[in-house]
Amino acid sequence: MFNDYIDYYAVLNLPQQATIEEIRRAYRKKVMDCHPDLFPDDADKLRLFETVKEAYETLTHPQKKQMYLEERWRRKAGGLSVEGTVFSSVEYLKQCLALNRQLAAMDAYRVSEQQIFQQLNNLLALEKINALKDTKDSSLLRSVLEALMPCMRFLSFQPFLKISDLLMQLAGDDLLMKQKISRMIADKKSEHRKSLWKLPIILLLTLILCLLMYFSNTLS
Repeated sequence: MFNDYIDYYAVLNLPQQATIEEIRRAYRKKVMDCHPDLFPDDADKLRLFETVKEAYETLTHPQKKQMYLEERWRRKAGGLSVEGTVFSSVEYLKQCLALNRQLAAMDAYRVSEQQIFQQLNNLLALEKINALKDTKDSSLLRSVLEALMPCMRFLSFQPFLKISDLLMQLAGDDLLMKQKISRMIADKKSEHRKSLWKLPIILLLTLILCLLMYFSNTLS
């Protein structure tokens, strides 16, 4: 499952007080929207179907339901959300595009590198990468990559390399996108090497200037 916690009542569009019969009716209605026989090539629908089935089996089995309700109560008591949702590639792409638009209008002095890194790292969590690959939708993967790659311009060298590695994993067998990511890495490495020489060069020039001023004063 994509999330550690799923709100089974929300999956079936039911209140927590729903009866067994209401759960059964909701299940029968919901599976018609995502059954693999009706949507054989839709990974999102398959994932939803599996979650709907799990929700039904949990909420109609007394022992499983009790364990689920106890976990739900513990999350509430701990201040955690009980609104877990099923992964949707469409919603995921919207999140990536929203981040891209947000950062496109900003400069490096107005953003938090740590916050951007965390956002990218969360978006590229392994389970999300696997879920995206399961869709087998190459155009979707490219859209995600092209939305996230520009966001990396705010990252320093080491965070940049980590996110690049995750993007490479997402690119999979897409050679064109892997080449683009590789070029970004090469440019970042070149920029990093230049930055390493920048301070020593400045110090050297400062020293030379000081020596010239010293000898100039001495000779005069």
